[in-house]
Amino acid sequence: MGNDLSKRKDSCYTVIAKTGDRPHGGTDANVYVVLYNKNGEASPKIKLDTRLHDDLERGQTDVFNVKGLSTSFGDVVAIDIWNKGKDRIKDDWYAEWVSVVKGEEDLFQFPLNRWIRAADGKLRFQRNDCCIPQHSKEKEQREKELSKKRQLYQFSTDEPGIPRQVKLLPTDEKFHPEYDNWKESTLKNLKLQVLLIKHTTKEFLSISHLTDLYKFGFDVPRVIHE
Repeated sequence: MGNDLSKRKDSCYTVIAKTGDRPHGGTDANVYVVLYNKNGEASPKIKLDTRLHDDLERGQTDVFNVKGLSTSFGDVVAIDIWNKGKDRIKDDWYAEWVSVVKGEEDLFQFPLNRWIRAADGKLRFQRNDCCIPQHSKEKEQREKELSKKRQLYQFSTDEPGIPRQVKLLPTDEKFHPEYDNWKESTLKNLKLQVLLIKHTTKEFLSISHLTDLYKFGFDVPRVIHE
């Protein structure tokens, strides 16, 4: 966790933000949040920043104390969130979720699982946000999101009779180079193990000699002893 929840001092409200484990998911841009209660009243603007701490890094969970807001504000039912970066890729932030804690027990959760980009402007999310577009309270925002999805996922059929395929696979859907590096490294290690086994295994004279194949990381199957 980026900073400890136990260090909340005397704040009545605390914002907890989880950055997704995505390549380049962290950001150094300024990210802000505003809380809304049941009456539509808004909190002061909250900057997701802790002094002398590197916040909102990939895979990190950060805790931010909210100043100047008493528990009389009530339950948090919605949030605005926006990114004040310069609309560069390195400024984008992948938010997995944001939670708000009131007092010691009340928890208000906002699952996001999306990029927060400067170009998006202010985005509003309802508590436990999960509904089909036509039932969304933020109809204009959802329509913009759907329009972007339609542009991003364009389909075509290469040959008659075969299923449609996406024309260009979006970056978020591709395996990251980190996976390719891991795959290549694993394949090399397996080939090396097979080579070592070949050069250290004697001629088979009985079924029991099959166990000689299982070494250098390969466990002996239980069925051989049964």
